Amino acid sequence: LKELYVAESKRRSGIGGQLMRAVFTAATENECSRVEWQTELANAAARAFYSYLGGKELEGKVLYRVES
Repeated sequence: LKELYVAESKRRSGIGGQLMRAVFTAATENECSRVEWQTELANAAARAFYSYLGGKELEGKVLYRVES
């Protein structure tokens, strides 16, 4: 899954939590060992939401990108 996006007008309605729980359920049903995702450090709302879902911020991860 590349991206999961909730339109701004639908945020804080519970749909984001439902979508993420569906991802977690699909991962469990397919014997995945984990679900990982990322957000911008400055996105405090997303970070709070992910923490609410039980996500733990990982130290020691660095994102690299090469654009063509």
